[in-house]
Amino acid sequence: MTRRGLLLLPSAARAAAPLFEEAPARSGILRVHENAMSGQRCLLETLGPGCAFFDYDNDGWIDLYLVNSGPCDFYQPDRPLRNALYKNNRNGTFRDFAIEAGVAGGAFGMGVAAADYNNDGYPDLFVTAYGRSILYRNNGDGAFSDVTEKAGVAAPGWTTSAVWFDYDNDGLLDLFVCNCVQFGLDLQTRGDDTTHRRTTAYHAFSNPPAACRFTSRATAPLPKPAAARRSNGPWVRRSVWSPRTSTTTA
Repeated sequence: MTRRGLLLLPSAARAAAPLFEEAPARSGILRVHENAMSGQRCLLETLGPGCAFFDYDNDGWIDLYLVNSGPCDFYQPDRPLRNALYKNNRNGTFRDFAIEAGVAGGAFGMGVAAADYNNDGYPDLFVTAYGRSILYRNNGDGAFSDVTEKAGVAAPGWTTSAVWFDYDNDGLLDLFVCNCVQFGLDLQTRGDDTTHRRTTAYHAFSNPPAACRFTSRATAPLPKPAAARRSNGPWVRRSVWSPRTSTTTA
């Protein structure tokens, strides 16, 4: 039936044949997000989790990645928490392969961005979190490898969202990571209400495309660190720190 024909159907007929149906039990997607609910009632606990719809094994069927919280300085869960990677079984059902695929996470997760950053034909995952972000490289065999430190994109602090895009049109994806406020139990204990936001851009150079080492330059956050850090490599990191009353740009 065409869209026009569907709109012309009587309302009772449309109600009898819904376009969508909620079917978590039948699909096998029974994930429950744990938001911590710690005694401190921290700001992080008010945010919902991120998710990604992507075909991680290139079989033509969309799979799901769901982010969960995890242990951190203000929260220690009673049971182990992890992220979920639901593989599409091609019959309307899914199965969680996060452990087998090596993408279970382990930090207080926030969001996720999926893209093929190394141009090998398989989508990779960048997971934002409170504490340490994670870059999972797709191995092309159903599993992923944590290459965060090798790539230099741990982005410490409280990262919330991220986007892959080729800002200089060199054929390689770059990464833009959004940070929320400067947060920590020490700030809450002191009653420190200073709020700083940081955004970080990672630029990929064309040689080599896998980007295993980086050159890092960052403007000074609060508290003040060393003026700059450098290491040989094909990527560059530029950070922008924005206090509530002023902006400093690298």
